Amino acid sequence: MSYHGPHGYRHTNRHRLPQMQVVSNDTSSSHVVLAKGAVIFLAGRGLGRLFALVSQAILARLLAPAAFGLFALGWTVFRLAEAIGPLGLQAGALRFASATAARDPSSARPTVLRATRMAALSGLLLSVVTFLFAQPLAVHVFHKPTATVILRWFAVGFPFLTVLIVAAGATQALQTTRYVAAVRELGQPMLIALLAPAAVLAGFGVRGAAAGAVIATAVAGTAALVLAAKLFPKGAQTDVGISSRALLAVSIPAAAASTFRLLLSWTDRLVVGAYLPSASLGAYHAAAQLAAVLSMLVMGFSGILAAMIVAALATGEEHRARSLYQTSTKWMLYLATPIFVPLVIAPGDVLTTIFGPAYACAGTALRVLALGQGLSLLTGAVGTLLVMTGHERQWVLVAGVSCATNIGLSLWLTPRWGLAGAAGSTTVALTLLTILGVVFASRALGGPCVNFKALKPLAIIALTLLVGFFALPHLPASPAVRLLILLALAAAMLGGGLVILGLDTEERELYAAVRGPGRPRS
Repeated sequence: MSYHGPHGYRHTNRHRLPQMQVVSNDTSSSHVVLAKGAVIFLAGRGLGRLFALVSQAILARLLAPAAFGLFALGWTVFRLAEAIGPLGLQAGALRFASATAARDPSSARPTVLRATRMAALSGLLLSVVTFLFAQPLAVHVFHKPTATVILRWFAVGFPFLTVLIVAAGATQALQTTRYVAAVRELGQPMLIALLAPAAVLAGFGVRGAAAGAVIATAVAGTAALVLAAKLFPKGAQTDVGISSRALLAVSIPAAAASTFRLLLSWTDRLVVGAYLPSASLGAYHAAAQLAAVLSMLVMGFSGILAAMIVAALATGEEHRARSLYQTSTKWMLYLATPIFVPLVIAPGDVLTTIFGPAYACAGTALRVLALGQGLSLLTGAVGTLLVMTGHERQWVLVAGVSCATNIGLSLWLTPRWGLAGAAGSTTVALTLLTILGVVFASRALGGPCVNFKALKPLAIIALTLLVGFFALPHLPASPAVRLLILLALAAAMLGGGLVILGLDTEERELYAAVRGPGRPRS
């Protein structure tokens, strides 16, 4: 095998991946597999995000802004546990299982089950610690004593959350995203959307909302564990899999980087919770939830891209790995256009339509956050790339520096500029992440990680924003109607731009695969 960089696989035999025959050595078919995996994941993630937004909007209307702020605080801690609790074992399991799982699923079983057991133990320990220290956190850190019970409720769900993340994530080693999309991306949010509001309507208040989220996670985690055991069956030969030490050697740096990356996205909410009233936190949380929709595009490509990059590098096809990464980045920008444009042009209308007029005060913060999230798409799935190519330490550096920048700026700007200061801090940190990410990703790929083809979606986005800002004063006064018009405008500009600028080879290959060999050209 030939790998680039000081932290590549060549420098040690301990982490060397086994040779394999990949599903396809043809670059065109690889692009189709990439697109199919991303579409399946994004369909599940999109529906899951829709359920999440609906449940958040319902909770925001059922609960007072202060009570919703307490739920947002507990939910923020729950999301942080998502990065810390699994110890990055989902990345280690995916990296070591991807080289052979598509050909022989039973070969990955010992590694997947070992990673899942370790994740369950880690989640349990984190749960105990959080439960015991919930009161000091609520009183001395967040200055909200009533948040103690909420934090303890969410702490109960940590072990189920870590099992869900690792067991469901490992199924992507089979070069498919249907299982993680169904169980984790769609199943958990759908259950939360059903159980959390139902508990509030039953009279249990914000505590019931927290309990509903935990029960939903427990059900989804159990389903993921059962599914992984079925998809990775016992083999005829005894195989002990990758050792715990080798798993942790990859997983711990990946976990550190994942924690930094998640903190980058959630530090602003923690600082807002510490310095501003609960009502302000509720409004800011609503804005951050909407801006985070853009980040789901990266997640949509990350899992399938990770398995395909490992498979390509296992056969020495660095050029195919680079082509897949560049294509995924370009497609993320295309898909972001209809989401990005309304968030930047009319953020107040988006907040009013989805969460209600009381949350429109975070409009400026939403616009700034959307700009930062949109810019970060230029790096694509940089974290996945660096971890899968043995450059996890560089990913720790990139994410750590960006996170530290966000923490410092948030503590300085939030008390002075309020919600806009918190959003600005995050956007500056995401800008830094983009710059460093492009540099390190290009080194890992042995060539530019973004090529000139990315200029097409960037040109379409810029022109759409220009037309949208010009048209905004002439649109109807209703926030919902204005939002629908902007969505239609963005979709029309995207379609027209693709027709005028033309399709690249990857899009034509994808179109041919969708059209099928037996269908005549239109």
